[in-house]
Amino acid sequence: RERKQLRIKETMMLALSEGDIENAIVKVMDNLYLLPSSDDFTEYPDFLEMTFMPNEENYKEKRISYFAKQLDKVKENYDFVIVDVPPTLSVFTDSAVYAADDIIIVLQTQQDSLDGAEAFFVYLQKMFNNYPSISFNILGVLPVLLENRAGLDTQILKDAKESFGKDGVFKNIIKHMERLKRFGRMGIADKDAEYGKGDFHDIKVHYVYNRLTDEILERLKKLEG
Repeated sequence: RERKQLRIKETMMLALSEGDIENAIVKVMDNLYLLPSSDDFTEYPDFLEMTFMPNEENYKEKRISYFAKQLDKVKENYDFVIVDVPPTLSVFTDSAVYAADDIIIVLQTQQDSLDGAEAFFVYLQKMFNNYPSISFNILGVLPVLLENRAGLDTQILKDAKESFGKDGVFKNIIKHMERLKRFGRMGIADKDAEYGKGDFHDIKVHYVYNRLTDEILERLKKLEG
């Protein structure tokens, strides 16, 4: 069946360069909106460097706070704003951290990923200390299993609990599921919509992520007191 295509008015890069991201936001479905990015977002570091020159006072903080200031203009319109960034230390990650109220560290069950998660945790502490305007909580570390029932995955998970504490690691773990690969190509099936109706594999994936969502909300509630 033919998939519905979103009409993208402008990319996030263009919207940020114009200082107005509201017009770039598109509705995916009820209660779900998207600020679409594209290949041109690779230009964002250059844009920040040209906008905030090294001769300006606090130019580094001005660069990484720019995204947060644009997001502040629209975030009150939404219950939650989710920012997904690659697991690298860059201006993209710094910008997301500066804008964040809460952070989830995703951990693939391999040694390099565990080392990276531990280093990123230390990096977050440094950012928190270096910029007084930053205020965020670390909700926890979310394990993603590369292989179900694999010995190495189990050991990495055990090491993560030792590094971050048992409560610091999410109880709901994202296990390896072939259907997730399909989502990258075909899109995420809505179990209540025509595409996913009656599909056990789609329902199973939704069940896993619904449980994860419940745990995220529970952790947020605890932080709010």
